[in-house]
Amino acid sequence: MTAAAVAAKLSQHVLGGQPRGWDAALALLLVVAGGLVEGAALGALQASGLRRLIPRLNRRRWLVVTAAVAGLGWAAASAPGVFSGDSGSDAEPALLVVVAAALGLGAVMGAVLGAAQAMTVRRLVPRPTRWVLVRWP
Repeated sequence: MTAAAVAAKLSQHVLGGQPRGWDAALALLLVVAGGLVEGAALGALQASGLRRLIPRLNRRRWLVVTAAVAGLGWAAASAPGVFSGDSGSDAEPALLVVVAAALGLGAVMGAVLGAAQAMTVRRLVPRPTRWVLVRWP
């Protein structure tokens, strides 16, 4: 998570308050790269923990799927904040709005990640669709 958060802050610095041209492309690349690092770390740790439970797990495939879904999900969630620019206004969204959006995003991304990971274990575990429910926040 640290890599993804640092990438988001770096991209805001690169933009300097206004998204435009190559700066915007570089900022988006930073956010995506940070998200992929976060997703790869998550996938590697999960694969390590699942090694004893699912010995035939293709750890490389697990890592790639997890990195892609979690990483790109993080990047998609971070991009609006990075590209919002500096409007000169100090108004921030209400805490309730931020919490509701975070809960919604967490529920959706948890289900999407669970479904993607279920596809990687579908031949190795009974009823792999339960994986989606296990991943549900």
